[in-house]
Amino acid sequence: PPTVLAQTPTFTVEGVVSDDQQAVLPGATVTIRNVSTNLTRTAVTNAEGRYVFAALPPEGRYEITVELTGFATQVRDGLTFNAGQRATINVPMKLS
Repeated sequence: PPTVLAQTPTFTVEGVVSDDQQAVLPGATVTIRNVSTNLTRTAVTNAEGRYVFAALPPEGRYEITVELTGFATQVRDGLTFNAGQRATINVPMKLS
């Protein structure tokens, strides 16, 4: 019999953290939090300034906070996602 793939009941968020001149920022701390359930995950951007959060449940609203010494903290809130979605959220940082 043929194999059937189930729909993924989770979503993925990825992106790049950069400065005002579009230079990537490795070592930035990126935190995603489900405001409804307080589920929180944290990642650090790699050498290319990339971060990835996989297998997150789509229920509720999310916020993403990005922090790096010497830069103003950036917050994206009121985010909602759908099951199976692969969202890209790039975050430009401003010097503090």
